[in-house]
Formats: sequence, C-alpha cells, structure tokens
Amino acid sequence: GHPQQVIDIPEPLMGSEDFAFMLNQCPGSYLLLGNGQGENSCMVHNPGYDFNDAIILKGIAYWSALTQEFLKE
Repeated sequence: GHPQQVIDIPEPLMGSEDFAFMLNQCPGSYLLLGNGQGENSCMVHNPGYDFNDAIILKGIAYWSALTQEFLKE
C-alpha cells in the first residue's frame, strides 16, 4: 500500500448514510476515496461537484487489492 496516501480524519463527518444499518447485519467499514483538493473542489451531493477522472485507476487499485486480501483467507 501507500500509507502516505492515507489520511485519518480526526473529526467525525456530519454526513448521514444508511450504511450503518448494513453494518448491523455484516461487518465492514466505510471509507472515502478522495477527489483531490483542486480548484472548486467540494464534496459529493453538491451541484458544483465534478468527478476527478484521474482517480479512477487509484480506486480500481484499491478495490483490487482489498479483494485479493479478502480472497487469501
């Protein structure tokens, strides 16, 4: 992995998700795949949000590595 690319968020986010109900049924975790801090950056669910296509390969690499680790067990 690339620990320098992982940021622990020290303060909880005030967003809401129904994901907590899923975690009551099955162990898991919640993560945010950053979109970058470029000009006019903002969180999703904002009318100004513009997905950063440059992060697609990093997202694929993350999910592929997670799947490979899971399948080792």
